[in-house]
Amino acid sequence: MITIEELVTLGVKKLRKFGYTHVNEQNILTDEVYRVFFEKILKERLEKNKEEQEDISHLLEKITFNSSNISPP
Repeated sequence: MITIEELVTLGVKKLRKFGYTHVNEQNILTDEVYRVFFEKILKERLEKNKEEQEDISHLLEKITFNSSNISPP
C-alpha cells in the first residue's frame, strides 16, 4: 500500500515532468495551479487503484479544504 507522503512525492515528480519546476512537497497542496493538476492526477489514480482509496480520498479532502480557504482577488 502506498502512503500519503509517497502519493505527494509521485505528484511532485509528475508535475515536474510537465514543466512545473518549482513544485515541491510543501506547495503542491497550497498553490492553486499545482493543486488543480494534483487533484486531477489523484482522481485518475483513484479510478485505477481502489486499494489506495482511503489515502487518495484523504488528500482530495485536503485539496478541497485548501481551495475553500483561498479568498478571491
